[in-house]
Amino acid sequence: MKSLVAVIGLVFMFSGTAFAGNDMYFQISGMLSSVGDTDITGTVSSEGGSGNEESGELNTDNTMGFAAEIGFKPIEPISAGLEFSYRNFDVNSLQDDTVSIPTLPEADSMKIKTLLANLTYEQQGLGAWKPYLGFGIGIAWVEWLEDDEQTKFAFQVKTGLAYEVSEEWDVFGGYKYIGMSDVDSKDISAYSPDGSVIGTATNVSYEVGVHNFEAGIKYSF
Repeated sequence: MKSLVAVIGLVFMFSGTAFAGNDMYFQISGMLSSVGDTDITGTVSSEGGSGNEESGELNTDNTMGFAAEIGFKPIEPISAGLEFSYRNFDVNSLQDDTVSIPTLPEADSMKIKTLLANLTYEQQGLGAWKPYLGFGIGIAWVEWLEDDEQTKFAFQVKTGLAYEVSEEWDVFGGYKYIGMSDVDSKDISAYSPDGSVIGTATNVSYEVGVHNFEAGIKYSF
């Protein structure tokens, strides 16, 4: 958390000088988010036994999240901004045909925070309507198991439609996909489908991709 606060602080200190003299904006949105197929692999070893490579799938519920972005327009119709987002997913299970990790007190949620630098293109010439397409890169903080937050490279692509309510205010809605490099986890207990412990899973890694449907407002100044 301290590293997150420090990064955001530096970002906003930089924005005060880098954005000066340009058309600036601030936007905030709410999102319905879902984790795509999350494949997970690890080596499951019983006490005193050899390890076997296992793979499975992490199952999560959909959740609500938010995103906030501050930026400026270096040239029309391009905007450049810095975006922070947060979402917290409930974890249902991690399982395959042979091993299962049911919902546990230490692993009942997955928190994902991102800090991304975005470039967005807005189509002009359609009256108040402004279709947009954007791309961003940055970092993600992923925490599935307690006290096991991982920092990873992240990217996003987004598309949607904005409507100009007034000279200062827009409303918008769209879709964005966030992907990131594979996440490594600490060792976890491995269970059989009937709930009994069969060993320990080591070298655990998983892929995370997040689908987001968002709606928000934008203020230009």
